[in-house]
Amino acid sequence: MRLWIAAMGVGLWVLSTAPSAGAATPVEAWGQLRVEGKHIVSTKTGQPVQLTGMCLFWSQWSGELWNADVVNWLANDWKCTVLRISMGIEAGGYLENQAKEKAKVITVVDACIKRGLYVIIDWHDHHAENHLAQSKAFFAEMAQRYGDTPNVMYELYNEPEMTSWETLKSYSNQVTAEIRKFDPDNIVFVPTMHWDRTIEVVQNSGRVNDKNSVYVVHFYTAHDNQTHLDKIERAANAGVPLFTTEWGMSEGSGGGRIDPKNAQAFWAVLDKHKIGHTNWSIVHKDESSAAITTNAPSNPTAANPWTDAHLTPSGKLVREKLRSYPPPGNAASKDPEAKSETPVSSRDATLRAYGRALVDHTNAAPSAGGSTTAVPAPAASATTNRSGKP
Repeated sequence: MRLWIAAMGVGLWVLSTAPSAGAATPVEAWGQLRVEGKHIVSTKTGQPVQLTGMCLFWSQWSGELWNADVVNWLANDWKCTVLRISMGIEAGGYLENQAKEKAKVITVVDACIKRGLYVIIDWHDHHAENHLAQSKAFFAEMAQRYGDTPNVMYELYNEPEMTSWETLKSYSNQVTAEIRKFDPDNIVFVPTMHWDRTIEVVQNSGRVNDKNSVYVVHFYTAHDNQTHLDKIERAANAGVPLFTTEWGMSEGSGGGRIDPKNAQAFWAVLDKHKIGHTNWSIVHKDESSAAITTNAPSNPTAANPWTDAHLTPSGKLVREKLRSYPPPGNAASKDPEAKSETPVSSRDATLRAYGRALVDHTNAAPSAGGSTTAVPAPAASATTNRSGKP
């Protein structure tokens, strides 16, 4: 079946790259977003919005993909409504090359605004409290530049390691205060403890000052099991506004096996609570969490597309999941209880069958990565490869 799909896919992929005539972009359909209760809500419709999309890998190691062609492809073919752009801070990133890395962010944000996508500017730093002054200055500049556009949102810190909740709250309050000097209404994404997994601290130890903020939770389906999924469910049931700015179908390292069956369980909870999510990641790197292959075009277009052969097993399944959501402006997307499903083409149905076949051949036992209990952090090695140069 895979060979048949690859052989037939090219022409159909080209046909799918242009937006439908008259179709609303996400920002046209939903406009300014705000946090209301546990949901992100559209000010245009008054209804919850579940943003879904992809992450761009660390900027210092994937700059060839930080361009308008990738933005347009992910919007038009993958049906992303949001992109998370991960500006690397340490290890040759922003701290050492401020102008270069900031220019990449501006390029992608401007492309998202032009295409009508939402975009999360991610300060991709495991030790952000050590770079408070730089973070405040950067986000103040971004808020001055983009505060009058509804497209832009701000993620303050990526996957804190052993930082306390009090330190994370203090850091978040200070950086958010800088943002709010210039941007009173775009959403802020607040980190949680232990690689954005210990989300129960929001319920148990208090929230940040800003009311238009959501709290970040991450997971990797070949590492995180039912214990972590139950924590997400409990937090959502308690009214905590959540967003999964990073998740993978791989092990926590970004490599190893993938677990499509467990992904289905996590997707079900995210969809039930309208929790937005962005998948890790778009990168030319030979690892199982990468969505594209190392030879995928850096500037995908109708003339030079990402075909089936350019997608990894994870990428194929994630693309189909993203394409399953109702388009912006569709009546089904306004109903919190609506099924996240749209009619699919015969090609999509065939590829979905391939995805089901992958699921059927996956071990149904809990993931081997270990239990994520209430407080202990994942092993430090869990993030090593995801922060490693391709």
